[in-house]
Amino acid sequence: MDVAAALTAALGAEAVRDGDSERDLHGVDLTFHEPRRPDLVVYPATTDQVAQVLAIANERRVPVTPFGVGTSLEGHVIPVHGGISLDLSRLDRILEISPGNLTATVQAGVTRMALEHATAQHGLFFPVDPGADATLGGMAATNAAGTTTVRYGKMRANTLALEAVLPNGRTIRTGSKAAKTSAGYDLTSLLIGSEGTLAAITELTVRLHAIPEQAVALRISFPDIESACRTAAGIVAAGAGVTRIEFLDAWYVAAVNAYSGTSFPEGPCLFVEAAGSEDLVLGDLELVQAIAADEGATEAVHERDPTARAKLWKARHDVTHAIAARFPGRKERATDGGRAARPRCRHRRARGRRQPPRRRPDRPGAGGALRRARAPDRRRRARPGRHLHRRARDRARQDRCAGAGARRPDSADAGDQACVRPERDPQPREGAAGCRGRRLVGSGRSG
Repeated sequence: MDVAAALTAALGAEAVRDGDSERDLHGVDLTFHEPRRPDLVVYPATTDQVAQVLAIANERRVPVTPFGVGTSLEGHVIPVHGGISLDLSRLDRILEISPGNLTATVQAGVTRMALEHATAQHGLFFPVDPGADATLGGMAATNAAGTTTVRYGKMRANTLALEAVLPNGRTIRTGSKAAKTSAGYDLTSLLIGSEGTLAAITELTVRLHAIPEQAVALRISFPDIESACRTAAGIVAAGAGVTRIEFLDAWYVAAVNAYSGTSFPEGPCLFVEAAGSEDLVLGDLELVQAIAADEGATEAVHERDPTARAKLWKARHDVTHAIAARFPGRKERATDGGRAARPRCRHRRARGRRQPPRRRPDRPGAGGALRRARAPDRRRRARPGRHLHRRARDRARQDRCAGAGARRPDSADAGDQACVRPERDPQPREGAAGCRGRRLVGSGRSG
């Protein structure tokens, strides 16, 4: 029996699809990653059905890729090896909302907005806000963040327990509803952010928070990017209890204005929001404005009306779509700024080729003559773990000195010290030829 027949027998014909439109929908996301259609799309409705799918696929060595609603920016929902796309959108029940424990237990296919509407009836809300109306299971799989991360953290900090199905079809439960526990391995944190590579998440217990009494947004404009960044860092360092703080440069603001119909000044700006009691919000915003004024802020506009505040944050969430509209036909590539901006290693540039001649007109006597740079010394080339070998070599030399009657220096930084010999015997003994006339220095070279 082939895979499609086995899945149809286990779940029914309605749950197994192989049409072109279904496969195309589950073979692409919002990013630049190359689309790849799965061979089958399966729609389980319970955890037991998820376990059956994974067991059948494991027995036949067929790859399985979990899928939520396709709003991911990581590319992990694309089945690069074909196989089965496991669509969990039918696991969409909110199992429990516990106002007393400030928790909610939901299936993986429940969307963020569905949970928001259900918890609002109890005066509670779920704080992680990535912008898209993603499923809670997908948000856990990617350790999703959002505009409220500065106050509440990402999905890992807001998830207490999980139910997941391992690749062999075994169902496990991790964590508990207890907010303070350290018993056993922290498998919950391991599965969150694993992007469906370790297990298929089917159920979550998440933290809830009380809806604040008041929330005020603040849009602050700056003359340059540096002053806006210093302000953001200063706000966090000063301990201001803001719930959101987001930076947009002039290019992004222009794109947002064109896409969302807003009229924000096209310059670097911060979107800040404070929430809580009226006195607390007032104090936090006064602190934020004082820090911004010290950094040369040119404008600060308060948004107290809920509609205006929602419009402000919707404009921030629409940045991805605004960029796509500005560059039709192009795809977004999400990356960490620090990684993308990291320069190449200078040793790697020098490896394998000579450096070009350089002019040294400021050197006395050089007269502007060309002076060829010294070719890279093979002994000094950067190698992985070179410093470890150097330390081991230096330590071995010191041990030889110690065995010949020398003593190590008392300083913890022995690598920057000479092998100090006893004062009673200033001359090297026999057998200590390895240390005669040499001095160990921090660079590992002999002087």
